[in-house]
Amino acid sequence: MPMLTLVNRIQAYGYGTNVEQLMQDPRFLDEDITNDEWDQWFYGNLRIAPMGDKTFNSGMTINFDARLSVTYNFGRYFAGAYGQFSNMRYRHNSSHGYLNDWYVNTSLGIRL
Repeated sequence: MPMLTLVNRIQAYGYGTNVEQLMQDPRFLDEDITNDEWDQWFYGNLRIAPMGDKTFNSGMTINFDARLSVTYNFGRYFAGAYGQFSNMRYRHNSSHGYLNDWYVNTSLGIRL
């Protein structure tokens, strides 16, 4: 059954890194070290810090959700599939985009 949802709230999370400082280090472009040594140096020195979260109202958007279920019986056996699809859109100033989320569950069985 299709469903329309009106949403106008977005929560965003910000993170800061020290990648720009690591790019200034001579080891960043060193061709004499192996990939494993470079990975150990880079990921050993990489720092990711949360900058906080912010909740704000966005423009009104319409999200689309749909569900579908199908079952087929043949004698004592059956096969079924259940799926859901969600489309969520967002917009705030110059940032905009969408997220498609879906899944399908299946089942096979015999009636005793």
